[in-house]
Amino acid sequence: MKDDNVTEVEKNNVKIFILSMNGKKYVICSALGHLYTVGDPTKNRHIYPVFDIEWFPADAFNKKIQSSKRIKIIHELSSGADLFINACDFDLEGETIGYNILKYACGEKQETSFRAEFSTLTEDELKESFMQVERRVADGLAKAVELGMYWILFLVLIYLENQEKDLLVAASIREAAEPQHPYLRKVR
Repeated sequence: MKDDNVTEVEKNNVKIFILSMNGKKYVICSALGHLYTVGDPTKNRHIYPVFDIEWFPADAFNKKIQSSKRIKIIHELSSGADLFINACDFDLEGETIGYNILKYACGEKQETSFRAEFSTLTEDELKESFMQVERRVADGLAKAVELGMYWILFLVLIYLENQEKDLLVAASIREAAEPQHPYLRKVR
């Protein structure tokens, strides 16, 4: 927004915008995509089969993402806030990103937060969406997305983890069954 009532500050190379509008102060920090991902909580390669998954900061599995730095900044900004508005894209992905940030980085604020709804990034539509935010207590859409993602990732993770462990078990059985006679080993 072009108004003089916007201040830009930077914390650990993360831009934060402070906006004053209609007597209210808004602190805005972007997520820049998924800050959380789903993974195996045990990280123990000896547990077989794997049936548990949980949400983790995305950089727990991919160090290039550097999500923990942004999560920490959002957490610090949220500690003094009395109102939370999810202004991520108004689609399934944005709903999930905002829900996870409110739940994990802001300390379980997803149940009491508001939702800004907009489809374009025009100044007028953004201002209007902040003036007409809706309380979205226990939003079914975000929970449905979360449940759907859990099931999809659960099935993929279980399949891949267990397939890998099946292969390791099969390899160890084959190794144990190898003929010990030198002539038979050369024939193979």
